[in-house]
Amino acid sequence: MTICCNKRFNRSGVLFQGRFQSIHIQETEYLVNLSRYIHLNPVKAGIVNHAGEWEFSSYLEYAGLRPGTLPNIEYIKIQIESESIYQQFLLDHNLPNFTDFKKLLIDD
Repeated sequence: MTICCNKRFNRSGVLFQGRFQSIHIQETEYLVNLSRYIHLNPVKAGIVNHAGEWEFSSYLEYAGLRPGTLPNIEYIKIQIESESIYQQFLLDHNLPNFTDFKKLLIDD
């Protein structure tokens, strides 16, 4: 795959360079808002009209609309009283400024 991509895009080297990077999130409110930000990315990008329409999203698990085993949603569920409240939380358009999340972006 690497050779194919390098030839196609006229580049060299490995596809995924550098070590894995992560950021420690200390505030619970920030974590819950970050979850909403992630689930709304496909909506904001205009790919879908509702977060539940994006097949690659874990939103349906968080909203209690689909059983799932991949995401561990227990920590978020402790912070939000019920799945219906999470659904309403996601639909709330009084979102924190998305630029607040830029500090979590990892630059190359």
